[in-house]
Amino acid sequence: MKRVGGYLKSILPLVAMLGIQFAASTVQMIRFMLQYGVEEGTQIYMNDTMTILLISDILLLGVAGLWYYISVVRRREKYGIRETSLFQKKDLAGLLLMAVGAQFLIGILMSGWEVLDPKSMQEYTDLIEGAGLGESGISAILATVIIGPVAEELIFRGLTVEYLKRAGASFWVINILQALFFGIAHLNLVQGSYAFLIGLLAGYLVLRCRSIWAGIAFHMLFNGYYLVEPLVAGALGFLPEVLQAICLVVFGLLLVALPLRRLIRDTKERTIG
Repeated sequence: MKRVGGYLKSILPLVAMLGIQFAASTVQMIRFMLQYGVEEGTQIYMNDTMTILLISDILLLGVAGLWYYISVVRRREKYGIRETSLFQKKDLAGLLLMAVGAQFLIGILMSGWEVLDPKSMQEYTDLIEGAGLGESGISAILATVIIGPVAEELIFRGLTVEYLKRAGASFWVINILQALFFGIAHLNLVQGSYAFLIGLLAGYLVLRCRSIWAGIAFHMLFNGYYLVEPLVAGALGFLPEVLQAICLVVFGLLLVALPLRRLIRDTKERTIG
């Protein structure tokens, strides 16, 4: 029964996240409608999604941070549970390379999706553009590169992983379930599919390094890639599309696999040492 309870508890962070996002957006919509009228208020709401996203991320960070501190940090202190972190500052370079490589591979995945299901891909593109997720303003950077990643890592690679550990789940059951919840949290099939894959990699890093900071750093670097993406696209722009795709696949696999292999080796050595 305790095992089942642990699995059920692992869903609570996802439910809390969706609840906070729904509450934040609903309150903002009602506020705009009361202030400007239904029609104009709705239009203002639709044009201000980035601010709403930032507000919900701040609220989520506050709730997730307090929840993580009480349920994980204080609990470990209370029961004398010590889990030595294997994550070091020098690992950041490898995480940067992995983030870039993952972006290359996700780009290829999205290109394939566009060919197979252009309607879904167009809906996803409209959603991203409507939310302002590709912008380089302060609000967008705070929401997508700084606050959002920290909050989401605390939710999925922090709380969800912790509850699954207490339920006695194995390494890969923990990793797959938290990544699945992470994908579901994005509430659309296209974004959810690659979020699941990124969640698997972030979860592996957290579990392997025994540190939530590994996931936070990787998530920030992955999300922040869009700020330099035009430079990368320009560097490959002279190549035919087929060669561009081949380069992205090859470099993507190398940039993920080689640093990950080194990280696995280094964490083994740190465990022995």
